[in-house]
Amino acid sequence: MLIVAAIIIALLIRDKRRSRREIINKENARKDLENTQRMFDEARENYFKAQKAYAEYSDQHMGVTKLQYLMEQERLENEKNVAYNLYSQLAQQMDMCRTKLLEKTPVVVLLQPSTIPYKATTPRKIMIGLLFVFLAFFGTAAWILMQEFVFAERA
Repeated sequence: MLIVAAIIIALLIRDKRRSRREIINKENARKDLENTQRMFDEARENYFKAQKAYAEYSDQHMGVTKLQYLMEQERLENEKNVAYNLYSQLAQQMDMCRTKLLEKTPVVVLLQPSTIPYKATTPRKIMIGLLFVFLAFFGTAAWILMQEFVFAERA
């Protein structure tokens, strides 16, 4: 008897530790996703700024063959490419974080053990019985009145 109690207690402790670990892992995955989302938004904004700067500079100096302008254009293009690479890598990392969060989230969560109620809450049998008596009374009254009007019209 003592051994069975010890086994049950050990299983309960193991389950509590496992659920606590699952909660911690899920929270860590959620924090990773939030941080990655923040960095992704910053990288996206930086990429759009670099792209706009490159496009404006290229439009303003179109057809210019001076080496100084071409070097500046190439520098802006490199900045745009670096910003795009960071943006695309963070997009992939964010997808991985979403996948990791979905893996850590259990499909079925047991919130509360099921319990059997002591008495039925609804509907009460007496109320159902009274409802049928009420319906039978009015149904019969309606039938009698309908029969009187139908036979009164024929006669």
